[in-house]
Amino acid sequence: MDVDVEAVQPHAHYRARDVRGEATLPDGSTKRLIDIADWDFRWQHVYRFATAAAFAKRDEGVDALTYDNSEANARNPQRPPARARWGQRSAEEMGDLWLQVLPRDGHDLDLLSRDFRPKVAAEDVKGYESEIGKHPTDAALHDDVALLDLELGRKDEAIAHFKASLALKPESAVAHYNLGTALTLARRLDEAAAA
Repeated sequence: MDVDVEAVQPHAHYRARDVRGEATLPDGSTKRLIDIADWDFRWQHVYRFATAAAFAKRDEGVDALTYDNSEANARNPQRPPARARWGQRSAEEMGDLWLQVLPRDGHDLDLLSRDFRPKVAAEDVKGYESEIGKHPTDAALHDDVALLDLELGRKDEAIAHFKASLALKPESAVAHYNLGTALTLARRLDEAAAA
């Protein structure tokens, strides 16, 4: 769809060195959105354009993040450097370039609103599942992914995570409530009443 890019927000942790985002136009030329040649973790801000950058539906966006997991990177959180894994904690690594866009057509706004959130939620589920693999006793991770599972209509997965959370904190009223809600949505009413 045709959109105006109002702002960009880069996100990466300490091993990132270069953060760049640009679009390739149908004529082969490029339009740069952001280019930070010496990334600093503290620069995770929303950068708003004085004038929105106009893009047509045929334009292709590219973001590129370069990482340095070596001793030469003064910001590297691990000395000596160790294998970096994806994760939301700042000692781990990730990278995103979020665009804040405004579709030029109201119907496109409805389409974007309907289709974008499930895509992001599904990506977040993968990230949380990875984190749970590393931290299986973190009840908050189970709660977070369970809420995303419910949003995506994945009731059985949500129930499993809420049960795991409840097993980790059996006295939590919130954990009982969340499990009961998920069981109710799955039409497992007897189990919901017990929770």
